[in-house]
Amino acid sequence: MCKENRPQYISQINAFHRYTETHYLPLNAQILWFRLIDLCNRNGWETWLCIDTLRLMTLVGAKCDKTALLARDKLCEAGLLVYEKGKKGQPSRYRMVWFPRNDSVESSGESSVESFPNAPENPSETHTSDTRKEKEKTREEYKGVPAPLSEAFDAYVEMRKKMRRPLTASAKPLVLRALEALAPGRPDAQRAILEQSILNGWAGVFPLKKEAPEPPASYDVEELERRLLYGKIEYKKRE
Repeated sequence: MCKENRPQYISQINAFHRYTETHYLPLNAQILWFRLIDLCNRNGWETWLCIDTLRLMTLVGAKCDKTALLARDKLCEAGLLVYEKGKKGQPSRYRMVWFPRNDSVESSGESSVESFPNAPENPSETHTSDTRKEKEKTREEYKGVPAPLSEAFDAYVEMRKKMRRPLTASAKPLVLRALEALAPGRPDAQRAILEQSILNGWAGVFPLKKEAPEPPASYDVEELERRLLYGKIEYKKRE
């Protein structure tokens, strides 16, 4: 690269720090960026760097290639790196995208200015968008679930996930219909049925177990003795 076209090492690092203040990048991706700019500096700011997967893992400090490739992909998605897949016997090629002084982004070795196609202008907008999508997804998942059942149904869905038997979108209305069949028009009983399945770790929903009636607090001792001797016990409360 011509000397006049070389990016300034410290200026690029400062610009990257400013960029990460307003744009999210995973830590591994940030580490890879710093290691790549160091390589560019040591190699005389060559336009392309040839790096195989093993060396990429070493740069990131990763024990598996998946972690290193994910860090690379995050930089590419942010528009900070250009990647060309290598062929058999030839490592992949990488070209960094530099920050000019006007805080836009220009490609190394080229006079044309590139922009970040996938980087948000305002990180709060992305957060708001993600939150909105999450809320819409939640509303869609709980569409048709009565309000009194929402909390119990949420716990039931979470329990199914932990059992590795997640509740699918098609199974949800089936569960709701089963609850209505077991306790028609009785949301409290339906909630109790869900809680029963959660407590017992049941994937399905079943009728509530009937508990044995408790004996009265007081009874006629003579009547109890007589029934024990001659027949069925019938509790008789004292007046």
